[in-house]
Amino acid sequence: MSKLLTLNVKDVLSFFDHLSPASKGHVSAIVGVIGEDLGISLLRHCLQELGIGTRVVTERGVPKTPTNGTGRGHRLDRWLLADPSGDQPRTLYQVEVKNWSATAIGGKELRVDASESVIRNYRKERWLSHWDADEGGFRDEIVGKVLGRMKLPIQMDDESGQLTLILPPFQQTEVEPLVCFWWATHFSGEDESLFRFPLVNPVNEFPGFWVFSMSNYLRSLKVPEITLEMPSGSTRIDWLNRLFR
Repeated sequence: MSKLLTLNVKDVLSFFDHLSPASKGHVSAIVGVIGEDLGISLLRHCLQELGIGTRVVTERGVPKTPTNGTGRGHRLDRWLLADPSGDQPRTLYQVEVKNWSATAIGGKELRVDASESVIRNYRKERWLSHWDADEGGFRDEIVGKVLGRMKLPIQMDDESGQLTLILPPFQQTEVEPLVCFWWATHFSGEDESLFRFPLVNPVNEFPGFWVFSMSNYLRSLKVPEITLEMPSGSTRIDWLNRLFR
């Protein structure tokens, strides 16, 4: 069973960023099928272009969910391990994916053919919609939970699929919080797809966090389609094709 899906860049952008009668009522359902996988796969594709190899932390083939280890409270969507290369240290991203788009509550349309000035203003407006500069934190705890400390994984599947202990063990100093948004967003309106935002007052000893914008990234591409590794999404689509014809 293939883990790969080919994404039509313009169609995906218009589906999530436009307000259309054709997609109305379907966006949330499709996000339920491919949402988290779409965010992680685009993030990995972006990092690969920057020369950073990554892999999702899994246990027995299933993505391991970051939790605080108490059985209650907040949980995030993925652990993403950036493998060290050269003198670069090992980095473990604790990732929260938010597929909020034009049809979401409080969402706003952004046309694929919008002018750069319109897109720039949109990015700044979206940033202010979720970041409170006066308080130095996220307006919504459903995003702010990314700054919580999660229990570090002690084992994961190796590249052959064998579950093994992680050696050396992960340290909290290796962890970076990362929010993966659908919508185009940036604190100063720039077209950066992936950027780090420093905190004036560290939260849980995190001096800052990363933000990835799926819409920004897709808008930066100069190709009509890309192929992504989406194991969960492709499996669900395979099931739909088996169940319904």
